[in-house]
Amino acid sequence: KAQLPGVNAYIKQDGIMYHFFRSENKKREEYSEKDIENFNKGDLMAISKKVYFFRMDFKLNNANLNAKSESFQPQQKYYNYYLGHCPNGILNVKSYAGIIYKNVYPNIDLEYFFKDGNLKYEFIVKPGGKVSDISFSYDGAKSLSLENGRLNIENDYSSFSEETPIVFYQNTDQIIRSRFETNNRKVSFNLENYDKTKTVVIDPTVTWATYFNNAYSSDFHCNSARDASGNYFTAFATYGGTWTTINAGGGQYYDNGKNGITDLVIVRFNSNYSEQWATYYGGSDGEYLMGTGGDYGKSIAVDANGDVYFGGYCASGSTDFPTQSSGVGGAFYQSAAYVYGGDNLFFVKLNGNGVRQWATIFQHEQANTNGAGMFPGGLCASGSKLYFTGHTYKFNSNNVPLRSLSGAYNQSTFVGDQDPFVGRFNSDCVLEWCTYLNGGNTANKAYKNGSDVSVDASGNLLWVGQFGSGTVSSGYLLNPGGGAYYSGSNAGSYDVHIVKFNTSMVPTWATYYGGSSLDRVSEISSDASGNILVSCRMANGNGMPTANPGGAFYYTTRQSSSTDGFIMKFTSGGALYWATYVGGTNNSDSSIPGISSDNSGNIYAIGYTNTTNFPTQNLSGSYNQSSSGGGMDLVLMKFTSGGVLSWSSYYGGTGSESCYGVKLNAAAGSGTCGGFSEFFCFSTGSADLPTTNPGSPAFYESTKSTGNANAILLLSEGSTSIPGGSTWTWNGSVSDNWHTACNWDKQSVPNSSSLVVIPGGTTNNPKIYAAATGDCYTISINSGNGGVITIDSGGGGLLRVYQP
Repeated sequence: KAQLPGVNAYIKQDGIMYHFFRSENKKREEYSEKDIENFNKGDLMAISKKVYFFRMDFKLNNANLNAKSESFQPQQKYYNYYLGHCPNGILNVKSYAGIIYKNVYPNIDLEYFFKDGNLKYEFIVKPGGKVSDISFSYDGAKSLSLENGRLNIENDYSSFSEETPIVFYQNTDQIIRSRFETNNRKVSFNLENYDKTKTVVIDPTVTWATYFNNAYSSDFHCNSARDASGNYFTAFATYGGTWTTINAGGGQYYDNGKNGITDLVIVRFNSNYSEQWATYYGGSDGEYLMGTGGDYGKSIAVDANGDVYFGGYCASGSTDFPTQSSGVGGAFYQSAAYVYGGDNLFFVKLNGNGVRQWATIFQHEQANTNGAGMFPGGLCASGSKLYFTGHTYKFNSNNVPLRSLSGAYNQSTFVGDQDPFVGRFNSDCVLEWCTYLNGGNTANKAYKNGSDVSVDASGNLLWVGQFGSGTVSSGYLLNPGGGAYYSGSNAGSYDVHIVKFNTSMVPTWATYYGGSSLDRVSEISSDASGNILVSCRMANGNGMPTANPGGAFYYTTRQSSSTDGFIMKFTSGGALYWATYVGGTNNSDSSIPGISSDNSGNIYAIGYTNTTNFPTQNLSGSYNQSSSGGGMDLVLMKFTSGGVLSWSSYYGGTGSESCYGVKLNAAAGSGTCGGFSEFFCFSTGSADLPTTNPGSPAFYESTKSTGNANAILLLSEGSTSIPGGSTWTWNGSVSDNWHTACNWDKQSVPNSSSLVVIPGGTTNNPKIYAAATGDCYTISINSGNGGVITIDSGGGGLLRVYQP
């Protein structure tokens, strides 16, 4: 028996019997006499529930029913059973990490185990075994479907999926290309040209997307962003159809219902944490955010004008995906008619009020209607530009939409087997630049991913990706010298690949970085001085290059026998300054998917772990949770610019929390002016999660209503006090946006009772942007000394002065 949230799995020689269950509160009219008695006593917890069950079987076809089983890796947990036939109990029953069935087919073993909270299985095909013998069905499933290589299993009760199998020769890093095949509701594996004299491991992952048809139990891969005025935006991909949507009017894009298997949900909270608008977004099939399935880069971003961008991919059935041309000459636009087979990228722009500006599919531009096999990794906004990355298999000889930019790096050659691409839109959806990123030699092939992008304070583009084992020169490499870290060879099955471009989009540094096994990168960012920060969700082995500038938080080797997170800091010139593993020592998993910095260079990291001895550090006046609440907890860390640990805390209840795909967004001084604030969404199974109510009109729920839920956490640090006096003086310390709190000496935006002074000589003169309104009681502009205020009246900008 294997226990999972909402389901018990009973493993047998010929497969798994899944026993799904959920409970609901009864209505008053359904109470039994005993329930009424408990209600009248006020003992509401003693009222019985309505319980629902559903069975579905993962069944091996024509398997050996006499296969012998062996358990492995005994755990510290023991179980005691007190049943009717054994009132004295069955005591000290052992638990194990996994179980293996020998010869379920001739010369083929089947192994089950847990990893990263997911149930996994592996077929081990030894010499003499035939992959073609492996066949399985899902008895009780409503439907089976293949989508982007993933096997989706649905029934009237729940939905889950099996990710595309990873197939390799045992004890090697050599990957064999493979895929699922279905025929008459039976599933098998197709392997390409493998050596049948070697042992092959077929390794899918069962991913539990949802156990109930409820939005608050079935959201995944959420990302967050924040604008300069302190408004917060978040994006979810969801299986749930019961999200509460809000139509704010004024032309806001609004869809109040889920249209496909999955849809996106986009939500805005204002600076008072009040929910402003919320909408579904998607077509009649499945939509997913950038990076889904790989824990890659950011999927939602806000530009300097407060406009919101998000991206992802939709399945081939979303031929009604909502698109809209920007209407600008030369703009890139592909309607839903470009939704072909496989993955179909899309990008969407809304203004801060949720009004759609444009939305386009991003497919190949060849004449055929076959998919190109593209997958989106991450995006970011800088100024009025949108940068993005991803990777492609270039199926059917279909290129990504390529665009050359004068003076920039431009590579139109695909070298395979899988290449990353990187590009840029302007705010009107004009595709200014899009290129492959590789070494240019078509004889040198390897699997490469585009994971995340960021732009530093000087406008340099930072790119990070993955590099699979293969000919090393297939990836783009550049050693600038001058002490920059440089490695031209890969160390493990998957390594990190880092590239820095200058403001003309010309590479100035490119290197590999990795350890002895599989290393998964999540995010790249920078600090105010242009130092480069990289976080890795997974460091599966030792050998990652480490560095200690002196006194820093520093681990030279992986702390657990499973996976650690990993943090890197490079100077703006690429010199390795600080690099360390992050994790606990009790054979558990730790992950660091998010990293960012404040204006002073302090470094903030976020992750999750199930270790009970994660390195914590109390900080006076801060939230401090020194021990694990249970299951998987979030971990929150702060380091000085030199890597010294100044704060590290668990955050979680007795259930499990995780922040798969969550990234930090460090808007300069937003809300705290000279400090830092972190806003992110995550999932929780805890009924006792620490919550805080900032007061009305903030959105606030103190309890969760389902087994699993979404949660929002905002942490703030820095100066939040407002200087005395009634005059607001502009200093323009962050930007030219009137509504950026940190541009004012009071660290707040003026209101109708404020006396406003616009002095001369500031770095940025104030501007009220389109469709925005600035308020004050009086205003003094020192025009003789260069003070200026700009009002975008053509776009609806307005300044209201309230002096009688």
